[in-house]
Amino acid sequence: MRAMSKTLLTMLAVLFGLIVVQGEARADWIKDVNEITRLMQAGDYAGAEKFSSASLASGPSGLLFSGTGTLVIHHWRGRARLLLGDFAGVAEDAEAIIRADSSFFPPEAGYALRGVAKALQGDVQGATQEFETVSKFDKSGMGEAMRKGGFHAERAFARLLTDDLEGADADLKEAIAIDYGMLGGDYMVSSKKAWAEMRVAIEKLNVGANSQAHAAFVRARTIFATAPGTSQGSDFVLAQLLVNKYAKQQARQVAVLEDGLLLQAQQQLNTGNRAEAFRLYVRAFVESGSSTTRDKALGGMSLIHPTLTPRPGLPEEARRFLVQSRGFVAEKNYPQAIELYDKALKIAPWWASAHFDKALLLEQMSRYALATQSMKHYLLLAPAGEQAREAQDKIYEWEPRLEREASGESIRLKARGVAATPSTSDCFIATAAYGSALDPHVATLRTFRDAHLLDNAGGRWFVARYYELSPPLADYIRSHEAARSVVRAGLTPLVLLLAYPWLAFAGFLAGCAMLTAGWLMLRRARCHA
Repeated sequence: MRAMSKTLLTMLAVLFGLIVVQGEARADWIKDVNEITRLMQAGDYAGAEKFSSASLASGPSGLLFSGTGTLVIHHWRGRARLLLGDFAGVAEDAEAIIRADSSFFPPEAGYALRGVAKALQGDVQGATQEFETVSKFDKSGMGEAMRKGGFHAERAFARLLTDDLEGADADLKEAIAIDYGMLGGDYMVSSKKAWAEMRVAIEKLNVGANSQAHAAFVRARTIFATAPGTSQGSDFVLAQLLVNKYAKQQARQVAVLEDGLLLQAQQQLNTGNRAEAFRLYVRAFVESGSSTTRDKALGGMSLIHPTLTPRPGLPEEARRFLVQSRGFVAEKNYPQAIELYDKALKIAPWWASAHFDKALLLEQMSRYALATQSMKHYLLLAPAGEQAREAQDKIYEWEPRLEREASGESIRLKARGVAATPSTSDCFIATAAYGSALDPHVATLRTFRDAHLLDNAGGRWFVARYYELSPPLADYIRSHEAARSVVRAGLTPLVLLLAYPWLAFAGFLAGCAMLTAGWLMLRRARCHA
């Protein structure tokens, strides 16, 4: 009995050390890492690099693991320098990690950082050599699964940067297959979701669907950016490199296609084939990602449409979408109504009144930039239409609101339903409580919403009601410090549970150990009595 009591007390002491002492040990330098993360995710790469350098100059501190903190900041600064194109700086940070030869932040992270930099510069042989060095490291022991997964994942990024799609897919498959489990949970679940999106992107690239591949890379970047923990979150930088690469590639291809369609339309018009010219302008509008090309296509349609015999009307399929949208408008489900308008306009972009009505729906969501764009589309198609005066007045009315929107003052007005891109939309109450949408607590809650609420009907209903009801409450919380403190106190345990489930489990075990020890002591006291 005495031996069991000692064992339970020892377990309790160890768990207490894991939960409390480790958190205190990381408390100093982790603040710098969080600030660097915030700057990076806000797109301020130069600011992140400058802050990292200042942190390293002052010397990251902490009761324990301050040396590890220094290496983590070197790693983040190297990531920032990748995006800034400062490859000499990347080599400096990589060398610092390699020289340290730390077991807590192993040197292969430095070789991998240098390998990605060489891949970004087009040095395929140099990148391959760096990762061959990484592959020779003994990864057994502490953090074995994470080290193996990190190797395959980073080599996959490098291979994608050098267009080795087959090799990248094989690495991602290996990284996903590894078991990263701890205390019954997989702490790399977010990374696995992002890697799966990257495999989708590779699949799309293999069939030439570059725009869909780019969208998959964007989804992967969003998952990495909102993942809890610096080890997973820093990978969003590498995903950003891929987004940049394929965005440029896609833009070049789209520009060639758009210019070709507009040129063909003009040629058909010059030869008198107005019907074919009209069809090509419609195709240019539907397939274009450029507002300039869309404006030119609408201008061409507006000139040709009145001269065609018979004049194209509203196709039945497009009418079906517009009729269906009325029910969603009545329910004030504006995002769904706008989605149906977009489907109708892909079939009949020349239908001027649909652009006008879509602009008014966007106004209801306080999306003034998109509303203005849609209203201008209406004016291009119907400059002398019955609603032309109203359309122009609406544009004038929205101009000051556009200025507020650009300065960030209208964030709280944006969505009344589930946004089309939920991972970037606002968590109003949490943002008000913590003071920034980029706060790690808010990011954790946003990740939970995207992963576990928006993938089912009940969760989507809850999120829609939240967006409908929360803005006034968020306004009150934002303007009352006491309310902010209360909400933070209520949300923080939930955030810790979501971000660190294994620590929560450890706390649960500690509680069980305490209860068991108390029961044993009470029983022992009764026996002696």
